[in-house]
Amino acid sequence: MKSTSPPDHHAVDSRSTGPAKTPRRRKMLTLVLISLALLSPVVVMALYIDDWSRDLTTNRAATAVKASDPRQRPLTLAAQSDAPMINRALEAFASERPEWSLVDPLDPPADSPLASEISGKIEQRWSLVRTTALMRYRDDLWLVAERLDDGRLRVHAESRSRIGKGDLGQNPRNLRELMAALKDHLPQQ
Repeated sequence: MKSTSPPDHHAVDSRSTGPAKTPRRRKMLTLVLISLALLSPVVVMALYIDDWSRDLTTNRAATAVKASDPRQRPLTLAAQSDAPMINRALEAFASERPEWSLVDPLDPPADSPLASEISGKIEQRWSLVRTTALMRYRDDLWLVAERLDDGRLRVHAESRSRIGKGDLGQNPRNLRELMAALKDHLPQQ
């Protein structure tokens, strides 16, 4: 005769989702969370890159009269504009943004594309530094105001990272931000 023993209520059925599968699920959840943590900066970075062919290999940008993006063309101001007006606009711009600072003016680097863009008399130069929030990288910006033959003032700018091979599009963004702010504060042609 076969004896029947009372059922063991503490045994775990292998088909259930009870305690036997919990460590496995915990490992899987941990793996998924780690993967998301590692991939999220890559996704965020990808959202910031505007031009994949440029932003990974170039660490500078400059305004150009014939730039395809109108936001990266030099700013042409009305004839009554002068260097002190631009200086006040730059001071206001830098004081409103903690990541920007107006520094003693320096000449653009010898290999700057600004030299080929300027055809008139240089009236004034300015220099700014933009510091990134997270990594504290510094980008140098040079502005040059030239007086055109017709009396108008044209402002050229260049932004260059101090370190790195690619800027992930930060230097063009620097130029767009700066030129848009100047455009809002100064009389246009």
